[in-house]
Amino acid sequence: LGIAALITLAETPERSALRGSAMLMLSELYVEEEEAPSISRALTVLAALDAEYPPIAEFKFVYGRTLADSGRYDEAEPLLRAAIELRPDLLQTYMYLGSLLVDSGRADDAALVYTQYESVLQILLSTLSDASTALPQRLTVLEALGLATPDERITSALVSLLQSDELPLAGGAVQVLAMVGTAEAVLPLRRLASESSVEQLQ
Repeated sequence: LGIAALITLAETPERSALRGSAMLMLSELYVEEEEAPSISRALTVLAALDAEYPPIAEFKFVYGRTLADSGRYDEAEPLLRAAIELRPDLLQTYMYLGSLLVDSGRADDAALVYTQYESVLQILLSTLSDASTALPQRLTVLEALGLATPDERITSALVSLLQSDELPLAGGAVQVLAMVGTAEAVLPLRRLASESSVEQLQ
């Protein structure tokens, strides 16, 4: 959708999932312009989104991240903490919150947030690598890791899935590596592409 279509959807009076998604996408387009007037417009849209819709972790994160990037740390912190409470596996939220706290001179508080990140990450990686865990649950973990910031431990866990007999797991690992994989993923992905006869893995 173009920005004009998103504005039209965002300005419709009826509250709907489509309108909410349009508002979120519109705010992110404004942020990408990296100009003060556009950032201001993004924050206006996000404030309306936050006020009108039920609490959703992804909305809270984007709003908090945008405020943090604008230097409005006091307003950003409760939104990022709310995102973590709503969805503890939204890993990138911990990194933004930790960075915000460091920039605010609160290193001890940041250390606690980073410790939370480590704990949640280990639980997710353990669940992902456990072959006895139900496939839907492991796929849910893959989805969460696709929203993380690049981390060599995530890359290592995903690379280990590339040879999985479970095609959804192997295919999902390829997709997530393409989004958040670190440099260590390049050679295994090239090897898989040259050796696999499965189109999804090429």
